[in-house]
Amino acid sequence: MLHLAATATFTAATPSNHPIDGHTLHGPLLSLAVHLLPWLLLALLLWVPYYLLTCWTWPFANCRGCGGLGKRRSPSGRTFRECPRCGGSGSKLRAGRYLINHLLANRRTARRHEH
Repeated sequence: MLHLAATATFTAATPSNHPIDGHTLHGPLLSLAVHLLPWLLLALLLWVPYYLLTCWTWPFANCRGCGGLGKRRSPSGRTFRECPRCGGSGSKLRAGRYLINHLLANRRTARRHEH
């Protein structure tokens, strides 16, 4: 009958005169990274245009401070005040749309100075 119980050993699993080799620790991680990198790049190449398209279509998102309501409770908790993040509108410009607006403004400036 085979038992998988731990037995007492008198020798160390890792001898003290042999330090742990760094290559044995990084080998599996490096192999995993090499195999995952093409898939991560493909996912990134598919996600970025999709995100920019959604930012072009829907430039605003709900404000995280007020949840899209435009108002927050005062510090005393008795009354409501205008949300300081969105200025009471309840929406904020998405990061991708901010990038698109910045690139379009740079393009307009360059074309204006070109002529």
